[in-house]
Amino acid sequence: MLMTVVTFIVWRSKSRIFVDILCMEQHNPKLKAGTSHLTHRYGTSEGELFKEDPAEGLLNIGGILKHSESLHVFWDHTWISRLWCVFELAAFLKCQEGKEGNAMPIFIRPVTLGPCSMMIFFACFFTSIGNLNTPFLDSAPLLGMVVLTVSGMACWIAAIRFLRAHWASLESTLDQLSSFKLEKTSCFCCTKGHQQDNGAMMVCDRQVIMHCITHWFDSIEAFEETVKTEISKAMRQQLGHAFTSYSWLVLVGLPFHWMNMDQIATRLRCGNVSGAAVVGVINLTWCLFSVPWILRTTVMATYLCRRRRSNWISEQLVNLGLYLLITFFAAFILALQLLATEFPDLVQGSVFFVAVNLLIFSLATCRCQDWARDAG
Repeated sequence: MLMTVVTFIVWRSKSRIFVDILCMEQHNPKLKAGTSHLTHRYGTSEGELFKEDPAEGLLNIGGILKHSESLHVFWDHTWISRLWCVFELAAFLKCQEGKEGNAMPIFIRPVTLGPCSMMIFFACFFTSIGNLNTPFLDSAPLLGMVVLTVSGMACWIAAIRFLRAHWASLESTLDQLSSFKLEKTSCFCCTKGHQQDNGAMMVCDRQVIMHCITHWFDSIEAFEETVKTEISKAMRQQLGHAFTSYSWLVLVGLPFHWMNMDQIATRLRCGNVSGAAVVGVINLTWCLFSVPWILRTTVMATYLCRRRRSNWISEQLVNLGLYLLITFFAAFILALQLLATEFPDLVQGSVFFVAVNLLIFSLATCRCQDWARDAG
């Protein structure tokens, strides 16, 4: 965790990125929209509005998108209501038409992925610590177990809440996309009355974007159809798999990998190489197979229970039930591990443990692929 923080702060990517709100001029009307008289022409027609100077800002966004290698969208439940966000994705899809290759360079990630990843990571961390013999537990075993259990449970339930909220928001967004209308979207400038905090007039993004839409898509109807089809398809593909990526499942479950590292080191220090190898195999099985299939199954369960209940008690009971489901799966794997240690030959026992987990992991992966298509 320490190395992750240090890398995040110290390491600087050499990739060049364009962040619209930072790279687009927000205060100079000429630089933002390409016309020096835009701020006091809100009542004019589009022809009058854009007859002044060549576009230097918003009207050049098409060129920026066309020469971009990929587009990254950070999605939340308000995304569908923001005209600028919807337009940018639709324009990027338009720019990709005719390019070679089937893979669309679009990466849509929910903002809940961050806090949910943290909650699952810390939940795994507290659960792992609870299985270790630490001085804290030796000095106060009851207090230690209570603190670790409550901390782990709180993190798991928080992650479950994030997941359920994500699926509910995705379902709502897809419903809104199927009946998308440009007139239902909003712009920040319009909500502020086109007036900045200092009293100066604000460029109307909506008028500029409407001009771009009619110029690039030929009509408002064509733009709306692109949103209903192409954007909806991209949303289904990207957000349906956001929480089932194998690399993500392995990374958030890393604390379980740390859990047995001290046991491997102790056996190696004592010269018990075969014992260290057996523990290492079991440890890798937890990391590569057990935790991913448990989390994948949990993600699918949160999708099935995505609907918000009518009262607070029912809502908490659903979250608790999903937490108990995780606990049951973890207990099942621990029982398998204990059974494997009862084999006369520990090597055979470790092979048995790996084989069972690999089988369950394969079944869960196949089921998850079918489910992700349905969820999308």
